[in-house]
Amino acid sequence: MKRIQRLSLIFLLYSICYSPFEINGQTYQDHFGTGNDVGVSVSTSSDQGTNAGANSLSGTDLIPDLEGASRFLGQASLGANYEDIEHVAQIGIEAWLEEQISLPTLPYRDTYQSIYDESIAKIAAVHGSANVDMNDGDIADIVYKVFDMTPYAIEKRLKLRNPIYSDTAAYGHMGRTPETKSVSFVDGSGNKKTKKVETFTWEKLDYTSKVKKAFKLK
Repeated sequence: MKRIQRLSLIFLLYSICYSPFEINGQTYQDHFGTGNDVGVSVSTSSDQGTNAGANSLSGTDLIPDLEGASRFLGQASLGANYEDIEHVAQIGIEAWLEEQISLPTLPYRDTYQSIYDESIAKIAAVHGSANVDMNDGDIADIVYKVFDMTPYAIEKRLKLRNPIYSDTAAYGHMGRTPETKSVSFVDGSGNKKTKKVETFTWEKLDYTSKVKKAFKLK
């Protein structure tokens, strides 16, 4: 039996390594490339005074229409608005790439800080500013002192080991009303049990007094 298994393995390896085969990718009929050239015309022009003509698709050089610009930016960027699309359609892909390459580099921290500042300004415009005379760092330090954010502490405080998730399977788990109830379940050993549990513990407001005390609020 072992001899047969060994011969089968050798035959399989030989087939993989020495047998001629090919893998064909999927051909898209509405894309240029991938073996498809239906409806695509290629021309050249040397109107810039150079001997080497610029290859182009359908005689448009590398200046796409709005649809092409939108598709290009969808692949080359993290998203674009209509002004960006019009800009690329106007100046062409090569010029846009040159613009991106020549842009000054910015540290990630500065970029994130800018995004954060804009977000805080929008929140403050809707909800008002903080009710305490502290910066964000000081507020965060106090929050971490009030709430132990280690995974074990979160699990223990919210009692996440209890069989409470059948109620969250319908109608979501946010904005629900906490309650204490008896639930029946089958444990890992196949034994049926009944236990009194608290549901939706993350919706409780039992830390309100601790937060007010920590921030010296009335």
